[in-house]
Amino acid sequence: MVYCMEEVLGRFGGIAPVLQEKATSSQGHSGTKTILIIEDDESIGEVIALALMQEAAYTSLVVDNSDAALALLTSQPVHLLLIDYHLANKSGLDVYDHLHTHEALRALPVIIMSASLERHEQELRERNLAGLSKPFDIDDLLILVKQAIG
Repeated sequence: MVYCMEEVLGRFGGIAPVLQEKATSSQGHSGTKTILIIEDDESIGEVIALALMQEAAYTSLVVDNSDAALALLTSQPVHLLLIDYHLANKSGLDVYDHLHTHEALRALPVIIMSASLERHEQELRERNLAGLSKPFDIDDLLILVKQAIG
């Protein structure tokens, strides 16, 4: 399942029309950076995508599994991956390892999100990955994203 910002905004009944216009127009600019969120909890993925759009005008795409992520990554440019550690069928690190086998994706920055991040610190260090502990403050997310892709 893939969501673009127009779909996410359409699910939030209270979102002002001006925000919907901002999302639509920001996706059309070639300078806008795209973030792919791999999160199997639909509502969490939507909230993260909405926050990235509202607070920093990034284009955000949400998928719920590695197959959808790979299909999307081969069809359009993405500047950053935000991957939940605990996905339905495999861990976020397994997804990262699978995607990392593709030469074109090896330089793509990745942030792993987890409610139990401290248990995975060694694995993140071994792969030189940034981690974000859930629940997180949106400002912390934005700082990490800015460090990763500007």
